[in-house]
Amino acid sequence: MNLVRCLMKLNKELVSIELKNRIVDDGTVTGADISMNTHLKTVKLALKKKNPVSLDHLSIRGNNIRSYIFFILKLGNLE
Repeated sequence: MNLVRCLMKLNKELVSIELKNRIVDDGTVTGADISMNTHLKTVKLALKKKNPVSLDHLSIRGNNIRSYIFFILKLGNLE
């Protein structure tokens, strides 16, 4: 299965996304598209040497994403 298709099925999953500039975003996935753009809700941004910032919604451009970390993932639901 294509990775992008897998990401598009991850609605309501709790993830941590590391960006290329080393910022870490924790939130709940509301959607993803074919360009790997990812939309999150109830987000916490962990910035270097600063307090975490809480946001209601955040959209991340796909080419800025370094890695996804899934906290709880049921692989049987993705097929």
